[in-house]
Amino acid sequence: MNLVRPGACVVAPTTAESRDVHGAGEPCERAFARVRRFVEDHLGEHLSLDVLASVAGLSRFHFARQFRRRTGQSPMAFVQRSRVERAKALLRAGTASVGEVAAALGFADHSHFTRTFRRLVGTSPRRFASWRGPGQTFAHALRESTSVADPLAEGRGGEP
Repeated sequence: MNLVRPGACVVAPTTAESRDVHGAGEPCERAFARVRRFVEDHLGEHLSLDVLASVAGLSRFHFARQFRRRTGQSPMAFVQRSRVERAKALLRAGTASVGEVAAALGFADHSHFTRTFRRLVGTSPRRFASWRGPGQTFAHALRESTSVADPLAEGRGGEP
């Protein structure tokens, strides 16, 4: 009985001689490229570990281990980071509201999107979207908006 799906990556136990079925010692390069493309093409859909493992042609546990070993993050963390990067581009374009971006990228709700965005970017999606200005970095705009809006700064002599 063959337990390996056709085209699946098979990685031998880690030894100097270990090679996958694709050769050259690069574990599953094509499988990971397929997963990256799939995630980019389906960011607005529900992406589970089972779905991503199926795209790679691996069991979910083997896929999760290989993905973390290769990227330093879990597959689902990669999906969230990819969604936030796409959200940043959409918010910069200014063509959609924060709620529309959240819905388009598969977040459960506006609140979930805002929490995830803030954790990964360091500011809220609304503040990120409101930043505009050529030649001005987002960090500079963030400092300016914080120093103007900080009521405690006035009580300390006006300097943040």
